[in-house]
Amino acid sequence: MVAAGDRIRLLPESITDLDLGEHRYDTIVSCLPFTNFAPERVEAILGRYLRALVPGGHLTFFAYLGTRHLRALTSTRAEARRHRAVDAVLDAYTSRYGVGRHVVWDNVPPARVHHLRASAGHHGDLCAMRDR
Repeated sequence: MVAAGDRIRLLPESITDLDLGEHRYDTIVSCLPFTNFAPERVEAILGRYLRALVPGGHLTFFAYLGTRHLRALTSTRAEARRHRAVDAVLDAYTSRYGVGRHVVWDNVPPARVHHLRASAGHHGDLCAMRDR
């Protein structure tokens, strides 16, 4: 990290509010708890991340293992529907743009790390993805 320090930029604001201008990034690492958001918000965030990347740029995010089952047991029906909808958004993006994933077993709780790659023609919204 020290060797690349002059090329690393931390942005302490919401990606959905950030004025990207002409800036595009090679790599984005997200630690957002997507399951805490509405599915529309997750879609907006992921779409914006991919639009912020150069073609071929990488997005990395993670999700804890086992939380889907725990949420299914402890959530209200409305919350369970929201979680399923968020899972569907995440699954759509990882299916279309995913280039790999692995599990970090040393994390507590263990986490699945997803790697996505932005395509040259990405427009950043799931509706556009469904129409293709």
